[in-house]
Amino acid sequence: KNNNPLEASSLIHVNGLNSIITDNIISNGYYGIHLYNTDNHLIYDNVITNNSGDGIRLYQSYNNVNISFNSVSRNKNGIYLYESDGIQIYSNELQYNNQSGIFLNSTCQDNTIRKNNASQNGVHGIYLNDYSNYQTIVDNQIFYNKNSGLVLENCSMNFNIDGNTVIGNINYGMMIIGSTNNISNNLVSYNKKDGMYFSADDHNMIYKNTITYNTLAGIRMYNSTYNYIRNNRIGFNQECGVYLDFFTIHNLIYNNYFHDN
Repeated sequence: KNNNPLEASSLIHVNGLNSIITDNIISNGYYGIHLYNTDNHLIYDNVITNNSGDGIRLYQSYNNVNISFNSVSRNKNGIYLYESDGIQIYSNELQYNNQSGIFLNSTCQDNTIRKNNASQNGVHGIYLNDYSNYQTIVDNQIFYNKNSGLVLENCSMNFNIDGNTVIGNINYGMMIIGSTNNISNNLVSYNKKDGMYFSADDHNMIYKNTITYNTLAGIRMYNSTYNYIRNNRIGFNQECGVYLDFFTIHNLIYNNYFHDN
C-alpha cells in the first residue's frame, strides 16, 4: 500500500535519477508527472491533459531537467516549478489550463523558458512569483489568457525577456513587479489593459519593443524609479504611449517612436 499522498496522487512520480519520459498519454489523474527532489530527466513528446492538479510538477528538483515538445492542456497549471533550478522548458504547447500555462513559484533560479505557446489559459500565460530570479524568457507565444500574458511578481535580477509575442490578453500584456530586468524585442499588442505595467520597480531596461493597439497605455509605471525606456515603437494605444503614474521618478525616456496614441 502506498501511504505517501503525493506519490499516490501522481500518475507518474519520480524520486530517482536519470529518467526519460516520452510518448505517453497522461490523463485523468491528479498530477500528471511529478518530479520530487531529483535531477537529470528528459520529459518530451507527451500528451498531458485533464488532470485535476498540475500537468507537470517539479518540487525541489535541480539541474539538467529538460521539458520539451509536450502538449499540456486542461490541467490546474500546465507546468509548475517550486524551488527548482536549472530547468529547460521549451517548445511545449500549454493551453486551456485552469490557472497558468507555466508557473514558477518560490525561489526558482536560472531556468530557461523558450519557444513555448502559453495561450488561452484561465489565469496567466507565464507567471513567476516570490524571488524566482535570473531567468531567461525568450521567443514564446503568449496569447488570449484570461488574466495577464507574462507576470513577474517580486522577481528581479537580470531577466532576459526577449522576442516574445504577447497578444490579446484580458488584463496586461506584461506586468512587472521587480528590478534590474532586460525587456527587449517583444511584440505586445491588443491587450485589454496596458501593454506593459510596472510597479514598485527600478533599473529595468525596456528597449526595442513594439507596443501597439493596447486598450489603455502602451507602458504604465506606478511607483517606478530609475528605469530606461529607449528605442521602442509605441503606437495606436488608446490612451498614452507612456504613462508615468504616482510616485514614479528619475526615469529616462529617449529615442522612441511615438505615434497615433
